[in-house]
Amino acid sequence: MLRRLLIQDYILIERAEFEPGRGFCVFTGETGAGKSMVLGALAVLIGEKFPNDPVRSGAKKAIIEGEFDWPNAREIRSVFDASGVEATGEAVLLRREVAHGGRARCFVNDQPIALEILQAIGEHLVDLHGQHEQQALMKRARHLDFFDAYADTLALRSEVAYLYREHARLRADFERLQRLQEERRRDEGLLRFQLTEIERLGLREGEEEELEAEITRLEGAEKLSDATHRAWEALSDGDSAATVHLRRAREALAGVREIDPELDGLAREIEAAEVQVRELGKLARDQHLSVKYDPEHLEALRERRSALAVLKRKYGLSSGELLHRAEQWRQALSDTDSLEADIERIKREVQTAGAALRAKALELSEKRRERKESFEAEVEKQLSELGLGNASFELSWDSIDSENADHVSAKGIDKIEFYFSANPGREVKPLVEVASGGEASRIMLALKRVFADNLEPMTLVFDEIDLGISGRMAERVGEALRSLARRHQVLAITHLPQIASRAARHYTVAKRTARKETVTEVRRLSPSERVQELALLLGGTRVTPKVVSTAEELLKRGQEAHR
Repeated sequence: MLRRLLIQDYILIERAEFEPGRGFCVFTGETGAGKSMVLGALAVLIGEKFPNDPVRSGAKKAIIEGEFDWPNAREIRSVFDASGVEATGEAVLLRREVAHGGRARCFVNDQPIALEILQAIGEHLVDLHGQHEQQALMKRARHLDFFDAYADTLALRSEVAYLYREHARLRADFERLQRLQEERRRDEGLLRFQLTEIERLGLREGEEEELEAEITRLEGAEKLSDATHRAWEALSDGDSAATVHLRRAREALAGVREIDPELDGLAREIEAAEVQVRELGKLARDQHLSVKYDPEHLEALRERRSALAVLKRKYGLSSGELLHRAEQWRQALSDTDSLEADIERIKREVQTAGAALRAKALELSEKRRERKESFEAEVEKQLSELGLGNASFELSWDSIDSENADHVSAKGIDKIEFYFSANPGREVKPLVEVASGGEASRIMLALKRVFADNLEPMTLVFDEIDLGISGRMAERVGEALRSLARRHQVLAITHLPQIASRAARHYTVAKRTARKETVTEVRRLSPSERVQELALLLGGTRVTPKVVSTAEELLKRGQEAHR
C-alpha cells in the first residue's frame, strides 16, 4: 500500500504531498487541472519514462517520492537480494529525481540503483490501469497473459519459457554444426588433395635451408672436380697434355745434342721440366680424386628444390607456412571426422530438451483448461454486476501440435482469444472487433476483480476507468472499485459523482496562479467540501440547493457501505 506520495517541482506541481490511506481513494477536478499528472507521477516513480520537460519552470530538479508498506510477495525479496539493496522489512521508499537536461536518478531506501531494479520492485507495489492497459485488452496477443494471471499459471509458464530458450539454444547449436559440417564436406576433397600434395613431398621444418646449403656445397665440389680434372688432363693425361709435348721436345733434341753442346743443356732442362710437370699432373690427379662429389645426389637435390618451388608458387606460401597450413588442414579434417560425433550428441540433447519442453507445455495446457470454465463464469458474473447482465464471454481456444517441439512457443502450445457479446442471442465474436470503449473499460475492471484474489495486496491505479460509462452504470463501477479496495488499495481518477461518492478518501486537483505562475495543487476534501465537489460534478456550474441535497444523499449512501 502507498503510505505517502510526494511530488515536488514536477511539471506544474510545486509541491504536493498526500496520504491516500487504505481502501478506495479518488481524485477529481476540472479537465486539464492535472489529475492524470498526479497519477502519472506515480507511474514515473515505479519506472515509466519522464515526460518531456518534467522540471517545473524555475526549479533545479523534479522529485517524486513514495513510501510503501513492505509487500508480502516473495518475488520482491529476491529482487532486493539480487540487487544488494538493503530491505528494512517495514517500508519501501522509492525516489526518482530528474534535473534540467534530462539527467535522472533512482533510489530505493535512499540507495542509488539502476532503473531496471526500480522497475522490478515497482511492479510488485503498483498495478496501473489506464488507456494503455485498456489498449492491451484490445490486442489478441495479450489475452493469454490476462488468462494466465487468473489461472495462476505464470510460474509454470516461466518454466516453459526457460525450457523453450534452452531448446532454442540447443537447436541453434545443432543447426550451426550442421552448416559447418556441410561447409567442411564441400571443402573436404580439396583439403585432402592439398594435404596429400604437401605430405607427398615429405617436407620437414627447416629443410629448405638445409637443402640450399647442401646444394651450394655440392655445386662447389662439382667445380673443384671439373677444374682439377682439366688441370690433370692438361698436365699429364691425354694426347695434348704438357708432358707429351715436353717428351716430344726432348726426343727432337736427342739426335742433335752432340752437334751443338749447348743443346745438351737445353735437353736436360726440358727433361727436368718433364719430370716436374709429370709430378704436377699427379698432384692434380690426386686433388681431383680427393674431391667428394655426387652428381646424382646433386641432381636429386635440385629436383626436390624445384618441386618445392612449384608448390610455394602454387600456394603463395613459404616452406614454413606450407607446413603450418598442412597442420591446419590436417586439424580441419580431423575436426570434420569428430564433428559427426558432436552433431549426434547435440541431436540427442535437442531431442531430450524438446521432450521436456513438450511435456511441460502439455502440463501448462492441462492446468489452463482446468480453469477455463471458471474464468468464463467469473468474468460473466463480474460483467453482470457492472451492468452487462446479458453479456456472454468465452475463450476461443486453439492448441497447436505438441508432438513437434519446434511448434511450441515460449508461452506453450495454446492460443487464446477473448470472445464477447453484449446482447442476448447474439453470437460471440472477437472482443477486439465488437467491444465499445465503455464495454472495454468495464471488461477490464471485471478482469481486475477476477484477478484480485490472485494478486498480493498492492496499489491498483485506475485512470479514466469511467471512459464511456453512463451515470446509470457509474454506481456499479464505483461499487466494483470499492469491492476491490477490500483487499487492495485503489486510486482512481473519475469525473462521475457516483464513483467519487464510494471512495473512503477524496482529493481534488486544481490549478491556481501564484507569483504569476500556474501551479497545480492536490488537496484532500473534508466531508462538507466533498458535498460541494459532488454537487459540481452533478450540476456543473449551476449548483442549486436541490443539487447539493442530491450530492449529500449520494455521499451518505456511498459512505454507508464503509461502515
